[in-house]
Amino acid sequence: MGQVISENEGMLKNIVEHSNEVFYIHDTNQVITYVSPQCKRIFGYTQEEMKRKWTSLTTKNPVNEKGFKLTVKAMKTGQRQPPYILEAKRKDGKLIWIEVDEGPLRDRNGKIVGITGALRDVTEQKKVEKKLRESERRFMDIALSSGDFIWEVDNNGKYTLVAGDTKKILGYTPEEINGKTPFNFMSKEEAKRVGDIFRRTVSKKEKITNLENWNITKSGKSICLLTNGVPILDNKGNLTGYRGIDANITESKKMNEELQKLASVVRYTKELVNLSTPDGKMVFLNAAGGKMLGIDPKEVEKHYITEVIPENFKEKVTKEVVANLASGKPWEGELQYLNIKTQKIVDVHAITFPIIDEKTKKIKFFANVSMDIAESKKTEETLKRKNMELEKINRMSVGRELKMVELKKRVRQLEQKLSK
Repeated sequence: MGQVISENEGMLKNIVEHSNEVFYIHDTNQVITYVSPQCKRIFGYTQEEMKRKWTSLTTKNPVNEKGFKLTVKAMKTGQRQPPYILEAKRKDGKLIWIEVDEGPLRDRNGKIVGITGALRDVTEQKKVEKKLRESERRFMDIALSSGDFIWEVDNNGKYTLVAGDTKKILGYTPEEINGKTPFNFMSKEEAKRVGDIFRRTVSKKEKITNLENWNITKSGKSICLLTNGVPILDNKGNLTGYRGIDANITESKKMNEELQKLASVVRYTKELVNLSTPDGKMVFLNAAGGKMLGIDPKEVEKHYITEVIPENFKEKVTKEVVANLASGKPWEGELQYLNIKTQKIVDVHAITFPIIDEKTKKIKFFANVSMDIAESKKTEETLKRKNMELEKINRMSVGRELKMVELKKRVRQLEQKLSK
């Protein structure tokens, strides 16, 4: 029994140390007592240098206050809190953004002795998101943006204009929606919550930014819409209403909620974690991996790793990945997986490494930790597309202006001839 426990601890340690995330523990005084080796890559500090108050690694950015309060609340209530974002400072002074997912740590008697969790560097993602938001704002000013559901409401919140595939989204035609308010399609509780936000926004003539709201379709189904809008002002600056777009984010919302509930070998990771024998037979797959590959984790031993490798990647996997692992070396890089249920391709950043049997010194398992990078690529493509659309509209505008200038010039020439 002791040998099995020791082997499992060794496997878990290998997975933790090869993850893209940093795992940590801090006591009730907020002093870090354990941190995984990835801290050197993300923060620039060694594991020993990280043993300090974790708050000393953060900046004075007001956004950090939320994280501080959530950590204190977790220790006081013993309840896990939602993930949060922090702005931190590396050893070299560079500012970075990190996403933190953590929960209370208890001793054998159930007493809370600290916090344990995982964090990852989301700096590049934040930069891309910022550029995308800026691009969307510019595009909205020119062409209202291309959304699922474009609308205008008066200052009482009643729809005066509706366009888009509302039948598909809400089950109602635009004619059925006109004259009603968004709150007519919400539960009583949700209508009150969103209504309070709307009234505060209207009183300040502010933009509606990424407002998530749950609606009830004609068939009774609950869906989540992401609402963005801008105020409409008359010549005197008086608010007459809002115009904007609603996007159906139900699937992505549910997916994100599921990711937050995942419990796997490493409790808070959102990455695929997989173990397979040297001949490729899978012996373990966490919940996140099951979703990514379309495999029920309970039936993982019925599958081989080759089943989820697309044909165009099999040669690379054989010559590079397997060859490295067979020689006892780790491999890291970008791969693609095939979801065997949906047949969709998933882009990932993978870290694979062999787990060696300490007694025989032979390879016992191949371990794989993979991060889904599809959304990041999709966001970059969206940004590129919107910029191209914006540039096209700008060129059209410039072209019209040049034609008007030429036309005015010819009119003046004709007037001069007639006057003679």
